Amino acid sequence: MRTYSLYTFLLFFCLYQNSSAQIAVGGIVPEPSLELVLQAPVSKLDSWSILKDKWVFVEFWATWCAPCIAKIPDLNALQKELINENIQFISISPEKPEKVKRFLERKSISGWVGVDTDNSFISDMKVSKYPTTILISPDGKVHSIIDQNDLKKESLLLTIRNEIKSFSVKENSNELTVDNKTKGSMSMGGGTKGSNTNELTDYYVKIEKSDAQGGFVMGSQGKLKSNSMSLPDLIAIAYGTSKFYVLGKEDILKTRYSVDISLPQDQNIFQQMLQSSLGKQLNIIVTKENRSVPAYVLSSPNGITKNLYKSDINTKRKVSAAEGVIAVSSSGFDGFFITQLENLLNAKIINKTNLNDKYDYNLYWDKDHPKSIIDALKEQLGLEIEAINTDAEVLIVSSSN
Repeated sequence: MRTYSLYTFLLFFCLYQNSSAQIAVGGIVPEPSLELVLQAPVSKLDSWSILKDKWVFVEFWATWCAPCIAKIPDLNALQKELINENIQFISISPEKPEKVKRFLERKSISGWVGVDTDNSFISDMKVSKYPTTILISPDGKVHSIIDQNDLKKESLLLTIRNEIKSFSVKENSNELTVDNKTKGSMSMGGGTKGSNTNELTDYYVKIEKSDAQGGFVMGSQGKLKSNSMSLPDLIAIAYGTSKFYVLGKEDILKTRYSVDISLPQDQNIFQQMLQSSLGKQLNIIVTKENRSVPAYVLSSPNGITKNLYKSDINTKRKVSAAEGVIAVSSSGFDGFFITQLENLLNAKIINKTNLNDKYDYNLYWDKDHPKSIIDALKEQLGLEIEAINTDAEVLIVSSSN
């Protein structure tokens, strides 16, 4: 099964692959090696001496990391609250200086902004994912690794203030340490349990009703696992179509399922076996019809705009999404981007942009008003969306009982 066919059902979690374990709470922080520091009294940082006796709040982030970008307002607010305290905020990116500077022209980050293009300090800190937030105490040790969901909590602000006021060296302090497994996060790799051999006995499809309304999804070739998927998502995977072309009675389509699938990697065989399993296990019948259905056409009447940049050919593709943010590095307007638009607008998107290169771009909209992305596309990327009706082959799902 081709990997891109799973994009519709994946929540993207920013990952930075590093085989080493993350630096531990209580561990000694290595000297920094930042070749450039913006918004600071120094142009580079290769020693902690300038921050001697200070607390340091370090945020590891990237312009392609949507969860990082979504938390910037919370970080800025936290820094504002602590502006008179003995603490310095530093946001560190692994990207090239020009990309970071370009980002800061559109999105403000309070505090210092460090650039670690060669990943030397990031590697020394054993950062395994973005975003990662670390609080360093004046004795040069990792005081705590902070959960992103705690950034807005009054308890975190009070705890930091109290620690600053009553600092004393504490062996193996765990006061702020939390589990960094973010709700709804996923890993693009891994797959599900089961052997990679081609024996038929290693293949299975396990589907059960689930009360969960959202959660993780993991996918790789021939494998899919989730604690909560809708029936249209499952049907779309099995038949290689869009979930917006899956129709039926609401009581059938609204049911959610936990899924654990391990099938052959060949796309045709995968789909045939999954179609058969869905029919038998869920007691459903799927028929095909031609109908006129609502859709949107995405176009680019003016070509490349000022906020759309062609990528360096050597840059690896990185994409992610969070509430109100899509962040992309070295990617086109492909399955990932189209999927995000479809989920927000709840309709099929027909891509007619004719933009076939790889680009760097960020898109922001009001997360409380999903359709505000229509105006955001035009204003920020020069893309236009038009509502139409189109003839399409749809799948009608009904009960076999």
